[in-house]
Amino acid sequence: MENFGTLEYVLDKYSKIWSWKITGQRAVSMISRLVPEAWYGENIDEVIIPDSVESVKQIKLIMDRYPLEILSKSAWQRKIVKTYTPKPTLPPIKYNLHRAKAGEQFRGKLLNFQKEGLDFLLKSSGNALLADEMGLGKTVQTLSYVATEKQTFPVLVVAPLVTLNNWEREISKFMKKKSRNGRIIESESSTSTIIRTGKSKDLPVTDFYIINYELLYKRLSDLSKLNIRTIVCDEVHNLRSKTTQKYKAVKKLAALPSLSYRIGLSGTPFSIEVLKFGQLWIF
Repeated sequence: MENFGTLEYVLDKYSKIWSWKITGQRAVSMISRLVPEAWYGENIDEVIIPDSVESVKQIKLIMDRYPLEILSKSAWQRKIVKTYTPKPTLPPIKYNLHRAKAGEQFRGKLLNFQKEGLDFLLKSSGNALLADEMGLGKTVQTLSYVATEKQTFPVLVVAPLVTLNNWEREISKFMKKKSRNGRIIESESSTSTIIRTGKSKDLPVTDFYIINYELLYKRLSDLSKLNIRTIVCDEVHNLRSKTTQKYKAVKKLAALPSLSYRIGLSGTPFSIEVLKFGQLWIF
């Protein structure tokens, strides 16, 4: 990449203050317009800028357009760090996690860390992002929560197309059937329906509705009639763009009066840019 001049950290012999000396016709011309504190140096196409956090920011902006050869690299690295916005501090943890016991409708056996995941969901009132790494059982923890919390059915699972059959298998494996009078039927599993078409039609009464992100907006009207109590968004980072139809559809469903619980699942939520990550909390 072509350099348009040089940048050097110097002690100005006239003002006796540490300053930045920039050379190069284009960079000097821009500096003279953007930084009123600057003055011309002894040589042609040379400018002196008093050192400050603000002046370093201005120099950085100019270098984005007109790269300079940095002659005082250690000083520049030390100074540029001070211009970065500090990372936001996380709120303090308000509670310790314990090994919660799953409700009797759950057929599986949780590992200790999964019991803590269940406790986390319970203490979050089912409005949370579960961000365990891939393979640690986010699906199982979610099902254990649905089986433990009160009045969670019917449940809408929104997931990538390739995972729909897996959700159906896991529901059949881990969820016992509960009759209308609340009795647990050990020999039967919770019912589930995979929605595979975008054509509008009435949906059967079932415990779980499973649909992929791409069909969601097409069936929004049908799903809105079901009095959904829980929505689970698997691989929730699929919603990172708020201009997409799937984002808008989930946002509308999450705002339904019947909805009480909203759970997002993602194994890699922090690979998303910070600003986009904030958009996941549309629930």
